[in-house]
Amino acid sequence: MDIFEAITAGKIYDVKASLISEPHNINDLLMFSCEIGDTDIINMLIKDFKADINFVNDLGYTPLIWACTCGKAKSVSTLIDAGADINQPSPDGLTPLLLAVNLNRIAITQILLDAGVKVTTYDANGKTALDIAKEKHFDTIVDLLEIEPAEYLLPENILKSLTGYILDLYDYI
Repeated sequence: MDIFEAITAGKIYDVKASLISEPHNINDLLMFSCEIGDTDIINMLIKDFKADINFVNDLGYTPLIWACTCGKAKSVSTLIDAGADINQPSPDGLTPLLLAVNLNRIAITQILLDAGVKVTTYDANGKTALDIAKEKHFDTIVDLLEIEPAEYLLPENILKSLTGYILDLYDYI
C-alpha cells in the first residue's frame, strides 16, 4: 500500500511508517490529507513531521484554502486549531471566507467566523463575503455574516448557527 492509499484508508500507522522509511513531501501530503479530511493524519503531519500549515502549493493554495474548496469542515477546524492563517488569500485574491461563501459552505463559514476571520475583505470584483452571499441568495450565510461578533452568543443566533451546521452536515462526511 502506498502512502496515498494509506491516507485515503485512514491508516495512520502505515502513513507514519512510510514517512519514517522513505522521504516524502510532507506539505503535499498535508494538502492531500486535508482533501480526504482525516484529522488524525493532519495532526500527525503537523505535530510529528512539522508540515507547514501555511504552505502554498504550485497552484497558490494553502491547506486551509484547499480544505475550504473540498468542503472539509473538520480539516478546516483542525488547521485553524493548529494556527493556520485564516485570512491568507489565494493568488486570485480569495480568502478562505470568500471561498467558503462562494461555495455555500455554511459550516465552514461558521467555523471561520468563530475563529475571528476578517469579514471586510474584498474579492477581485470589489465584493465582500456578505455581498456575495446576498447576490447568490445564500440566506443562511447572509444571516451568519450579518450578526455582529458580540451577538454570536445570543440564544437565537446560536440556533441559527446550529441550523447552519445541520444544513451543511455533508461537510463532515
